[in-house]
Parts: sequence; structure tokens; C-alpha cells
Amino acid sequence: MKVNLLWTLLPLTVFVGACETIGDGKKNNISTTGIFVVNEGNFSNSNGDVSFYDPETMLFQNNLFLNANGSAAGDVAQDMLVHDTVAILTVNNSNLLRVVGLRSFKKIK
Repeated sequence: MKVNLLWTLLPLTVFVGACETIGDGKKNNISTTGIFVVNEGNFSNSNGDVSFYDPETMLFQNNLFLNANGSAAGDVAQDMLVHDTVAILTVNNSNLLRVVGLRSFKKIK
């Protein structure tokens, strides 16, 4: 059975474009436009998190959730949905939905 490499790797990382200023300038320094990258982390290590890439400055920032909240998002971060001023993270193996504010990436719920 032939497996298309693109379809194998695509579900591992989710890219969501940002369209407004995000971050408080202290811990998360995110510019006005860029790409979110959901990092699954190692299975059973609870180290899933989100990164941000700014194509204008070519800067990449890791651990947005960890920097804002003092802990990683959980075990096997899988998807992220952006809606207005919040993001909803699906953390599969931890059975969690994390709701964070886009301006600070701090946990709302």
C-alpha cells in the first residue's frame, strides 16, 4: 500500500494564520501577522504546545502556552481553532480543550 508522505505529515502539524497583534510583549513576542504551529509533543510526556512563526521577520517562537501559563498545554496537542480573540486547543491524550486569549495566550478555560 502506497502512503502519500504529504497526507501522513500534514495531520501532525496544523498551521493557522494570525491576523492581529498577539502577545503581551513580555513573554510572548508575537507580531501582527504570522503562522501558528501546533506541536504534538512526545506521547505520555505532557509537553504539547504551540509555536509562532513571523514570516516578515523570519523569527520563530516556541512554547507560547508554557510561557503564558507556566505549564505545557498537555499530552498530544492536536488541533487549534482561532475564533475572534480566542484560540481553542484540542489536547487529545489529556482529554482537554484549552481555551486561550490570543492577545496573551493565557488560559481562559
